[in-house]
Amino acid sequence: MVQVIGAGFGRTGTTSLQAALQTLGYKTYGMSDNMTHNHSLLWLDFHNNPHRTDFDLLLSSYDAAVSWPSTAFYKRLLKVYPTAKVVLTVRDPESWYTSVRTTIWRVGRDVPWNYISEMVPRVRALKSMNNAIIWDGIFGGRFLDKEHSIRVYKEHIEEVKRTVPPDQLLVYDVKEGWEPLCRFLGKSVPVGTPMVHENTGKGFQELRQRLRWKMMGGFFALVAVLVAAFGGVAAKLLT
Repeated sequence: MVQVIGAGFGRTGTTSLQAALQTLGYKTYGMSDNMTHNHSLLWLDFHNNPHRTDFDLLLSSYDAAVSWPSTAFYKRLLKVYPTAKVVLTVRDPESWYTSVRTTIWRVGRDVPWNYISEMVPRVRALKSMNNAIIWDGIFGGRFLDKEHSIRVYKEHIEEVKRTVPPDQLLVYDVKEGWEPLCRFLGKSVPVGTPMVHENTGKGFQELRQRLRWKMMGGFFALVAVLVAAFGGVAAKLLT
């Protein structure tokens, strides 16, 4: 059963929070788990059906859920798991916006992502989910309007504070380290284990470049196979 719900937007330290929760013994669901289990269309169905509550279909084997897409459903998750504790990760709004725009917003619009997303069902589903839930849903199709997006970000933080009972909520900057998180969860601070800051902007850009070249290689390899196959068929037809 879910014991911890992450209510912070992506790029607020959610990957670091996921790593920390894992260290503390919580099996934690994040965006990578969504991809591993190919859950994008299921999350999209939850988005399109606001009265749907069978989140165990997605999270039955997890103790915690953080970041998008689950963050978009934090209120519904809290109704299904009413004793869960909620961690709201935060960071400076300006740096948050810059980080999102130069990472997850940008990578979804890279070439050859747009072309490959139409050919690979799992990637196409992820793109559809992100657009519906995050970019068109949370940000109303106006993410590039910086003032609007920062306002949405700030309003989300205030909404979480109003919604979640104070004794179930931790407003948390991952730069604060282990102490506030462990105190809130009733866990001992891991001895000799520093808080790892995962998925930094620089690291994301390096990953993006590796992924881009890998996808490009795969794309051209596919083109080469298709050309060779077409050439073989054409040769047979002409002999």
